[in-house]
Amino acid sequence: MDASSRGSFPLPVRPTSPLYDGPVPLDVGRSQRTATRAQRRALRAVHRTCAIDGCATPFDRCEVHHTLFWDLAGLTDLANLVPLCLRHHHLVHDVGWRLDLVAADRMLTLRRKDGSVACRTPPPGLRMSLRDDDGHVDLETAGRAPPGGGSTTAA
Repeated sequence: MDASSRGSFPLPVRPTSPLYDGPVPLDVGRSQRTATRAQRRALRAVHRTCAIDGCATPFDRCEVHHTLFWDLAGLTDLANLVPLCLRHHHLVHDVGWRLDLVAADRMLTLRRKDGSVACRTPPPGLRMSLRDDDGHVDLETAGRAPPGGGSTTAA
Protein backbone atom coordinates (compact mmCIF):
# COMPACT_ATOMS: atom_id res chain seq x y z
CA MET A 1 0.00 0.00 0.00
CA ASP A 2 1.55 3.33 -0.97
CA ALA A 3 1.64 6.37 1.30
CA SER A 4 -1.05 8.20 -0.67
CA SER A 5 -3.67 5.51 -0.01
CA ARG A 6 -2.87 4.91 3.68
CA GLY A 7 -5.54 6.31 5.91
CA SER A 8 -8.01 6.75 3.06
CA PHE A 9 -11.62 6.32 4.03
CA PRO A 10 -14.23 6.10 1.25
CA LEU A 11 -17.19 7.46 3.19
CA PRO A 12 -17.81 11.07 4.25
CA VAL A 13 -15.15 11.05 6.94
CA ARG A 14 -12.28 13.45 6.57
CA PRO A 15 -8.80 12.84 8.02
CA THR A 16 -8.87 16.29 9.58
CA SER A 17 -11.22 17.87 12.07
CA PRO A 18 -11.90 21.43 13.24
CA LEU A 19 -11.19 20.16 16.76
CA TYR A 20 -7.54 19.66 15.86
CA ASP A 21 -4.85 21.96 14.51
CA GLY A 22 -3.87 19.70 11.64
CA PRO A 23 -4.29 16.31 10.04
CA VAL A 24 -5.27 13.50 12.38
CA PRO A 25 -3.73 10.13 11.51
CA LEU A 26 -6.29 7.39 10.97
CA ASP A 27 -3.56 4.76 10.67
CA VAL A 28 -1.10 4.20 13.50
CA GLY A 29 0.26 0.79 12.46
CA ARG A 30 2.02 -1.07 15.26
CA SER A 31 2.73 2.05 17.35
CA GLN A 32 -0.28 1.28 19.57
CA ARG A 33 -2.74 -1.56 20.04
CA THR A 34 -5.94 0.30 20.88
CA ALA A 35 -7.89 2.51 18.49
CA THR A 36 -7.23 6.23 18.76
CA ARG A 37 -9.94 8.75 19.46
CA ALA A 38 -9.83 9.85 15.80
CA GLN A 39 -10.20 6.25 14.61
CA ARG A 40 -13.16 5.69 16.95
CA ARG A 41 -14.81 8.85 15.62
CA ALA A 42 -14.28 7.74 12.03
CA LEU A 43 -15.65 4.28 12.77
CA ARG A 44 -18.64 5.74 14.63
CA ALA A 45 -19.46 7.89 11.59
CA VAL A 46 -19.84 4.73 9.51
CA HIS A 47 -20.97 2.15 12.06
CA ARG A 48 -23.67 3.35 14.43
CA THR A 49 -23.93 -0.22 15.70
CA CYS A 50 -21.96 -3.45 15.80
CA ALA A 51 -20.55 -4.18 12.34
CA ILE A 52 -22.36 -7.54 12.12
CA ASP A 53 -25.48 -7.34 9.98
CA GLY A 54 -28.67 -7.17 12.02
CA CYS A 55 -27.00 -6.47 15.36
CA ALA A 56 -28.46 -3.37 17.01
CA THR A 57 -25.88 -2.97 19.78
CA PRO A 58 -24.92 0.74 19.74
CA PHE A 59 -21.36 1.67 18.73
CA ASP A 60 -20.58 3.02 22.20
CA ARG A 61 -21.23 -0.44 23.68
CA CYS A 62 -18.92 -2.12 21.14
CA GLU A 63 -15.24 -2.95 21.25
CA VAL A 64 -12.99 -2.00 18.34
CA HIS A 65 -11.68 -5.25 16.84
CA HIS A 66 -8.61 -5.84 14.63
CA THR A 67 -9.82 -8.01 11.70
CA LEU A 68 -6.25 -9.29 11.40
CA PHE A 69 -5.52 -9.88 15.07
CA TRP A 70 -2.95 -7.61 16.71
CA ASP A 71 -1.13 -10.71 17.99
CA LEU A 72 -0.72 -11.88 14.37
CA ALA A 73 0.92 -8.59 13.29
CA GLY A 74 -2.39 -6.82 12.63
CA LEU A 75 -2.14 -3.05 12.32
CA THR A 76 -4.14 -0.46 14.19
CA ASP A 77 -5.18 1.09 10.90
CA LEU A 78 -8.71 2.04 9.92
CA ALA A 79 -8.70 -0.60 7.18
CA ASN A 80 -8.22 -3.29 9.87
CA LEU A 81 -10.74 -2.10 12.48
CA VAL A 82 -14.46 -2.76 13.02
CA PRO A 83 -16.76 -2.30 16.02
CA LEU A 84 -18.09 -5.53 17.52
CA CYS A 85 -20.51 -6.02 20.37
CA LEU A 86 -19.36 -8.28 23.20
CA ARG A 87 -21.33 -11.27 21.87
CA HIS A 88 -19.90 -11.06 18.36
CA HIS A 89 -16.41 -10.26 19.64
CA HIS A 90 -16.49 -13.50 21.67
CA LEU A 91 -17.70 -15.47 18.64
CA VAL A 92 -14.62 -14.25 16.76
CA HIS A 93 -12.12 -14.97 19.53
CA ASP A 94 -13.66 -17.95 21.34
CA VAL A 95 -15.49 -19.82 18.57
CA GLY A 96 -13.03 -19.09 15.76
CA TRP A 97 -15.10 -16.93 13.42
CA ARG A 98 -12.99 -14.89 11.00
CA LEU A 99 -13.71 -11.43 9.65
CA ASP A 100 -12.49 -10.25 6.24
CA LEU A 101 -12.77 -6.50 5.64
CA VAL A 102 -12.42 -4.89 2.20
CA ALA A 103 -10.89 -1.48 2.91
CA ALA A 104 -12.19 0.15 -0.28
CA ASP A 105 -15.89 -0.26 0.51
CA ARG A 106 -15.78 -1.64 4.10
CA MET A 107 -17.60 -4.79 2.94
CA LEU A 108 -17.34 -7.23 5.84
CA THR A 109 -17.41 -11.00 5.38
CA LEU A 110 -17.98 -13.18 8.42
CA ARG A 111 -16.65 -16.72 8.07
CA ARG A 112 -17.34 -19.64 10.37
CA LYS A 113 -14.49 -21.73 11.74
CA ASP A 114 -14.86 -24.15 8.78
CA GLY A 115 -14.39 -21.23 6.33
CA SER A 116 -18.00 -21.09 5.14
CA VAL A 117 -19.51 -17.63 4.80
CA ALA A 118 -22.01 -16.76 7.54
CA CYS A 119 -22.78 -13.31 6.09
CA ARG A 120 -21.45 -10.44 3.99
CA THR A 121 -22.46 -6.93 4.84
CA PRO A 122 -21.55 -3.37 3.88
CA PRO A 123 -21.39 -0.76 6.62
CA PRO A 124 -24.79 0.33 7.92
CA GLY A 125 -26.34 3.42 6.42
CA LEU A 126 -25.53 2.74 2.77
CA ARG A 127 -28.60 2.49 0.63
CA MET A 128 -29.43 -0.80 -1.08
CA SER A 129 -29.70 1.07 -4.40
CA LEU A 130 -25.97 1.82 -4.20
CA ARG A 131 -25.06 -1.89 -4.18
CA ASP A 132 -24.34 -3.95 -7.28
CA ASP A 133 -25.53 -7.53 -7.82
CA ASP A 134 -22.71 -8.83 -5.59
CA GLY A 135 -23.64 -6.49 -2.74
CA HIS A 136 -20.68 -4.14 -3.20
CA VAL A 137 -21.19 -0.41 -2.84
CA ASP A 138 -20.72 1.82 -5.89
CA LEU A 139 -18.44 4.43 -4.37
CA GLU A 140 -18.86 6.69 -7.42
CA THR A 141 -22.43 7.41 -6.30
CA ALA A 142 -22.19 6.66 -2.58
CA GLY A 143 -21.51 10.29 -1.67
CA ARG A 144 -24.25 11.77 -3.88
CA ALA A 145 -27.84 12.36 -2.86
CA PRO A 146 -30.32 9.90 -4.40
CA PRO A 147 -32.88 11.14 -6.93
CA GLY A 148 -35.47 13.18 -5.09
CA GLY A 149 -33.03 14.36 -2.42
CA GLY A 150 -32.14 12.80 0.88
CA SER A 151 -28.96 11.36 2.25
CA THR A 152 -27.07 8.24 1.24
CA THR A 153 -25.59 7.73 4.70
CA ALA A 154 -26.95 7.33 8.18
CA ALA A 155 -27.26 10.38 10.35
